[in-house]
Amino acid sequence: MKSKAFQIKTISVLLFMTVLECLTYALCQAQQENKLKTFDKSISLERIDIPDFSEYVPASIGILDNYLVLIDKYKSPQINFFSLRDLSLVGSYGNKGQGPGEFKTPFYHGQFEKKGGRIYYWLHDMARNRLVKLDLEKSLKDIAYEYETLTVLPPDIYIPLSIYQTSNKTLVGTSNSGNGRWFVYNQIDKTLLWQENFPEVSQVPTEPIKKGMLYYGAISGSSDLTRFVNITRFFRRLDFFNDSGKLLNSTVFDTKGKPEPNFSNPNIFLPPGTMYYYFDIQSTDNYIYVLNYDKPMEQEDTLNQVKIDVFDWQGNPVVQFVLNEHLMNFAVDEIGGKIYGISNRVEDKPIVAFDFKGLLK
Repeated sequence: MKSKAFQIKTISVLLFMTVLECLTYALCQAQQENKLKTFDKSISLERIDIPDFSEYVPASIGILDNYLVLIDKYKSPQINFFSLRDLSLVGSYGNKGQGPGEFKTPFYHGQFEKKGGRIYYWLHDMARNRLVKLDLEKSLKDIAYEYETLTVLPPDIYIPLSIYQTSNKTLVGTSNSGNGRWFVYNQIDKTLLWQENFPEVSQVPTEPIKKGMLYYGAISGSSDLTRFVNITRFFRRLDFFNDSGKLLNSTVFDTKGKPEPNFSNPNIFLPPGTMYYYFDIQSTDNYIYVLNYDKPMEQEDTLNQVKIDVFDWQGNPVVQFVLNEHLMNFAVDEIGGKIYGISNRVEDKPIVAFDFKGLLK
C-alpha cells in the first residue's frame, strides 16, 4: 500500500512539473515576441542636395568606416569609395572578370573591422559564390590586389542573399534556397544548420524556389557579430538570433486585414495584392534601420516615398522616418546623420541623401 501511495505521489509530482514546464515555456515564448501595431513617432525627411552621381548606375551602396561604397553595374572598376566628409571620390577597385582583383557580381554587406592599424572589409561575389576579405589600403593602391582570405561557399547554401564571416570560423547568412530563414555554416567541421522559423501562412508552397521567394530576407549584425537581426519582404517582422543561429526574440507588427502572401497558384509567381514590407536592412551598435515599402506589390513602381523603420537592439521601435523618395537600397552614416539611397529614378538622381542628425536623441 505504501509503495502504491508513493507511486501516486511520484506521478503527481511529475505531472505538476510537466505542467509547470509547459507554462514556463509558454511564458518565455510570449516574452520573446514583441507585438506592435505602429510607431508612436514618425518624422518626414526631404531630400537634401549632394554632389552629382549621374555618371554611375549603382547596384548597391554601403558605409565602410569613413567611406561611402558604391558598386556600379557597368563600370570597371566597379567598387568606388567616396569620402563621407564631402563625397569626393577617393579611389576605385575591382575590375569585371575572374582574374586577380576581379569580380563578376560584387556585393558589400556592410562588414568591416579595424585591426592592427588596418581596415579590412568583406565582399561577396554572388556569381562566383565566394566571400573575400580585403585590405582597404591595398585595394585602393593596387587594382590587381587579390585578397587576404578567400572562402568558397558550399553549394548547399545555394545563393546567399546576405552573409557575414564571424570570428569563430562560421558563416551566418540568408539564402533563397527555401531550406530556412537563416543559416550557420561551420567552416571547420563543414556542418550547415538552418533555422526554419517560418511565419505561418494558410498556403505554404511545396516548390523550393517559391518557398525561398516567400521567406526571402536579409540579415544585419552587431559589430562583434554575436547578434543578428533578420527581415523578410512579405512579413513585417524582425527576428533576433545569436551567432549559433538560436532565435532570441522577435518584433512582429499586426498586419491583420492586409492580404497574406499566397504562392499556391502554380501559374502565378507573385499574386496581385501581395504586400511588400521590408526590403533592406542596415545596423550600427546603437540602432537597426529597415527599408519599409508597406505597399502592395503592383504599386512598387509607382511609389514616391518609403519609410525607414528604426529600432533598438531589443526590437523596440524608436522612430519611423518617412522619405519623399522611392529607394531600392540604402546606407546609414549614423555619425554624420545621413541616409544615402539608390533612387528608382536612376536617370535623374541615382544617389539621394536625407539628413536626420539630432533626431534620434
